Order: sequence, then C-alpha cells, then structure tokens
Amino acid sequence: MSRFLHRLGRTAFHQPFLFIGGWVGLIAVIVAILVMNPPALSTELRIDGTPAQQVIDDLTRQMPQASGGQGMIAFAVPDGQRIDEGPRRAALLAAVDAVFAADHVVDTRAAMAAEMARGPASALISASQAIGRAQAQAGPGPGAPQPLRVDGAAVPGVVISPDGAGALFQFQFDRQTFELPTGTVEHTVEAARTALSGTDIRVLPSASMLQVPELIGVGEVVGVLVAALVLVVTLGSVLAAGLPLVTALTGVGVGVGGAFALSH
Repeated sequence: MSRFLHRLGRTAFHQPFLFIGGWVGLIAVIVAILVMNPPALSTELRIDGTPAQQVIDDLTRQMPQASGGQGMIAFAVPDGQRIDEGPRRAALLAAVDAVFAADHVVDTRAAMAAEMARGPASALISASQAIGRAQAQAGPGPGAPQPLRVDGAAVPGVVISPDGAGALFQFQFDRQTFELPTGTVEHTVEAARTALSGTDIRVLPSASMLQVPELIGVGEVVGVLVAALVLVVTLGSVLAAGLPLVTALTGVGVGVGGAFALSH
C-alpha cells in the first residue's frame, strides 16, 4: 500500500492538471446528476414491519387527527405560590387558548364540544363519565396531579401539581413534530410566552418538541472560518492554508453529493 501511495503521489506531482481535471470532472458529473434528478429529502422516520410502525400507520389511516406529534409545556410559579388561583389561573387559561389557536395545533376542545352536543348517544362521553366516577370512588392518589377545572369541566390536557406550583399542558400537532414547517414549534411556545407576559409564570417546553436541526448552520460556517484562521496563523500563508481546506471541502462535497446521487 505504501508503494502504491508513493507512486500515486509522485504521478500527481508530475501531472497535477490531470488529477485536478479528474476531480473537477467528478464534481461536474455529480452536480449534473443532482440537477437532473434532485434528491427528495424527508425527515420521516419509519421502521417497516414493526408493531409500533403498524399502529402508527393504522392510526394515520383511521384517525388522521390523532396521529400527530405530541407537544408538552410546563408552567412554573415562584415557591409558595399557586398557579391555579387568582390572576395566575386566568393567565394560564389564556396561554392554553393561545397554544390551541396556534397553527398546526389540534384543538381538542372542539371535538369534545361536538361529543357533548350528542349527549348520551356519545360513546366517548359515556366512557369519560364512567372513568370519572371510578376515579372519584378511588379518590386521588398521594401526590397525584389533578386536572385543571373550569366550571366543573376539566381543561383538556392540563394538570396541576399537588402543591399548585406548576402545571403541565399536553397537546397535539396535526403531524409529527419533525414534519412540521420550520418555526412551528417555536411559534407555539412563543404564543404561550406572549399570553403570560407580565406575569411571574415561567414557560418550559419539553425536549420532545425540539425539531430536527439544519444540517448546515451558523456553527458549521464559524467552524470553517476558525479552521482557516488557525491554518493561516500556523502556516503563515493564505495559499498554504487554503490547500487543506479546499481538499477537505472537495472530499466532503464529493462524498455527500455522491451519496445523494446514488441513493435514488
């Protein structure tokens, strides 16, 4: 292998334009393939053949409104205070309304209202009442959170901690979190923060609401600039510093572009 690499390096030294032309031609071929047949990128995660994936597919087909990703926001107040009393309670309800009004958030209250209008004919209401009676007979467990109630009716997805210092709000998007348009999750959280502006209630979104980060961002650009600066200072020449960077970027471009071109 060492002899082969020696011969390859010597040949490249004596015929530089041949090798440069070869790399340029390879890049041109990859770019042409990608332009004529652009890759279809998707953030969907599937493991076909598993029971979990089958359940998700069945849910998407039969109940599309219930197949989206779940969002979770925690609300906290200072020690010794309660979030379910006075102005804080009203502010919390306003935050819940703001989240339900956000784009791509499923407002379950409308579905519940439709079921309530059906009265005893609604199987969902009958089941909910049966569960409520069973829970009332069993009594609240020690340290168990309790639902936030308005006029005796529970607010969908909102539970209060036993000491009243916090609340947890669970809601649903109309599609999986990683399939949402960019900024949807941030706008949803910001809607809750805006509704609670001027209060001492903190908004704490869960890690499950984090969207897939962009492949190329500010961090990657800064990293390349820092590497270029270090190479210039170390080697003392812009030309000498640029060669390893160009080589690295060319290798990455050919590798990633080739993978996309061959993945169709």
